[in-house]
Amino acid sequence: MTVFVMTCESAVKLRKAGKVTVGESNLKDLGATHFKYGVIHERFEVTSYNNFEGTIPPVAPDVIYLILSNNKFSGSIAFLLCGITGEFFQYLDLSDNQLSGSLPNCSFRWRGLSILNLANNNLSGKIPISLDSECSIQSLHLRNNSLAGELPSSLKHYTRMIVMDVGHNKFSGKIPAWIGDSLSDLVVLSLRSNQFHGMLPIPLCNLSRIQVLYLSLNNVTGAIPKISGGRSDPESGSDGSNHSPSDLDLQIWKSKS
Repeated sequence: MTVFVMTCESAVKLRKAGKVTVGESNLKDLGATHFKYGVIHERFEVTSYNNFEGTIPPVAPDVIYLILSNNKFSGSIAFLLCGITGEFFQYLDLSDNQLSGSLPNCSFRWRGLSILNLANNNLSGKIPISLDSECSIQSLHLRNNSLAGELPSSLKHYTRMIVMDVGHNKFSGKIPAWIGDSLSDLVVLSLRSNQFHGMLPIPLCNLSRIQVLYLSLNNVTGAIPKISGGRSDPESGSDGSNHSPSDLDLQIWKSKS
């Protein structure tokens, strides 16, 4: 415990000096003391590959960046996320932990949020349908959880989205046409290893900037529409038509011409 307190006090001093680095440490608990004295404040990052464990304590409501990936945090994230009220919150990375429970309605309420990474946890339930239409998410990572239900149409308002990775979950229903109609800036789209069914929507052809499209391990049927301006993985033919959408991961490289 003495080491813990000394580390906390040292971090406070570093923070006051304008620099805090806590990387690859062996601390087992990230306690309220850290938050009380501002170790977690608006410009602090707990860098990846630590051994912090237990539930995540509340953070400063006006936090801007919060990176707690590759630790052993567990429990629900509802209390944490709903406690962040600052309008300038931009970056949340809780990936590669042991977090569980459902996504609270406040998960997408920050209009300045550009990166949300909750991949590789044990989250379940549905994506909340009450999403802020003015949220500016560009990179959404929900891969490898147990999230279920249909993708809510409110996601179509995130027109600045570049990366959308919801693979390895339990999402169901048809692949929404609004992905192609509204998310035209997508470069990476991963829907693989879910429970989607039906035919691929033709509006996917509108994804003129797409570079990687992962569709495999679903129950999708029919022909694969050709993505304008790109070409598929050489093993799948010129337009990917030799494969079923249910077993194809389509790698697309944009031509330079």
